[in-house]
Amino acid sequence: MVNKKVERLFAVIIVLYLLIIVFPFIWVALTSFKPESEIWGASALKVFSNNATVEHYQALIKAHIFNSLKNSLIISSITTIYVTFVASCCAYAIARLKFAGKNLLLAVVLATSMFPQMIVVGPIYNVFVKLGWTNSYFISLPYSMITLPVAIFILVTHFSKVPKEMEESASIDGASKMKTFIKIILPLALPGIFTSAIITFIGVWNEFLLSLTLNLLWLFYSKNKLYQA
Repeated sequence: MVNKKVERLFAVIIVLYLLIIVFPFIWVALTSFKPESEIWGASALKVFSNNATVEHYQALIKAHIFNSLKNSLIISSITTIYVTFVASCCAYAIARLKFAGKNLLLAVVLATSMFPQMIVVGPIYNVFVKLGWTNSYFISLPYSMITLPVAIFILVTHFSKVPKEMEESASIDGASKMKTFIKIILPLALPGIFTSAIITFIGVWNEFLLSLTLNLLWLFYSKNKLYQA
């Protein structure tokens, strides 16, 4: 009887917690159908609008929001695929191969993730302007620099947990390092690979500073320079 009461109490707490988390999304969805006059002022706390409208969605469509989402999806996908592939190879080498300075290499990789983006934005902008890569999908390259260290660190941990006996058995059967990596290590480390891929995708999707600098500020500078000329 006591256990059932405890379970019901936990169920009520979980439901309330979920409602608190979901409430902002529900409120934003309801507010999106309100006219501008009802979003602010005394009527702002109304749950449902008396004059529902879709003008905000029409404004989004006119602002080419779908094209922006498409570009973000392409850049995030390209960066995620590239970072996941490179991080998998690097993490496997660090976790399994024996070479001098392995721990130092991992420390250097992690140290690069500690540098704030503001330090590298200027040099990256100058390089992109000289190469003519501004306002293009080449922005995935600096995104890779930002997300690669974290992906390597995650995958090193997962590769290290794979039993070495499986690699030794494959080696006895004549499998090369690459074949062992593809056929044995990667399938066993899929949870870690998916985790690093999801973190990379979310990190790139939410990144704003580089996209603002390499795309919007460049367009503003170009138009201003053309206007002055």
